[in-house]
Amino acid sequence: MRAKSDREGPLGEVERHIEEVLDRYVRHLLAKDGGEAALVRFDAAEGTAWVRMGGACGGCPSGTTTLKRTIEQTVVRWVPEVKRVHAVADAGTPMEDPKARFRRWVAAKWGKS
Repeated sequence: MRAKSDREGPLGEVERHIEEVLDRYVRHLLAKDGGEAALVRFDAAEGTAWVRMGGACGGCPSGTTTLKRTIEQTVVRWVPEVKRVHAVADAGTPMEDPKARFRRWVAAKWGKS
């Protein structure tokens, strides 16, 4: 799976390691439900990785749980420089009714509405 970073310019060593962990352990799990995660930046001074969650994960009511229990726990385990992971919100994306998003996900996954 190819890296889906939102970063511009070359990745540093820690960023490459974060991308490898996301590719190997996280992205395929999110993709099963139509979601995705993209590394936006890593702040070495704070040990914080900033991730943009998109697809079905963007704005999902369970997004915080996914971020903390799946993404953060995995990245912190495999990349010792990372102490925490935070989500980056899309400022231009309007909030969508979670029920409408869920119905669309069910229709896409099982062809039902």
